[in-house]
Amino acid sequence: MFDGSVFESKKDYIIRYTNSSKEEVNKFVEDMWETFRLLPTSVIKRKGKYIDWFETTFSSKKVFDFLHNFAISFSTISETGFREEFLSLLSKNLKIELLRTFWCDEGSVAKDGKIVGKSKSLRIIHQLKNLHESLGIKTSIWRDNTSKIYGLYIKKNKRNIKLFSKIGFGNGIVTRGKFIGLKKNKVLVKLYGPVIS
Repeated sequence: MFDGSVFESKKDYIIRYTNSSKEEVNKFVEDMWETFRLLPTSVIKRKGKYIDWFETTFSSKKVFDFLHNFAISFSTISETGFREEFLSLLSKNLKIELLRTFWCDEGSVAKDGKIVGKSKSLRIIHQLKNLHESLGIKTSIWRDNTSKIYGLYIKKNKRNIKLFSKIGFGNGIVTRGKFIGLKKNKVLVKLYGPVIS
């Protein structure tokens, strides 16, 4: 979901992941090997408008079927979201890991300290809001009427930011704006250091 996709193409079963962070793509490749003993069919560097990004692709019906245990559809515009039975079984650590993946791929931190993650799916945004609140993190939802994208905002108070910092952005990289090229977590520390230390 987020910056990954799972789909059928000409009787092939494709799992693809993209990210501007080479570290995150390498981690995904390692995880696929450790979990499924599956190697990528390709790892490609792509030229981006503001910053380059990486794409890795795998082919496996077994993994394709396994991933559908967690979501009916992996389309970013799907309103099915995650399977509720999957979300209900997540431990605290797995909730944090899932949310970190979202923030790594779809999150940003602006120079004014605003922390927002975006999705085209309102259902996914509501599911993510519920996961945050189960961890004590207050959020709000906003919709951009022009782009039809939904934003999930982290409310800016000390307790909330401190709790959010336990999730963080993984190795995600800022892809535009003042902090372009920096790791999102470094920007978070730069803006909120005294609060989260």
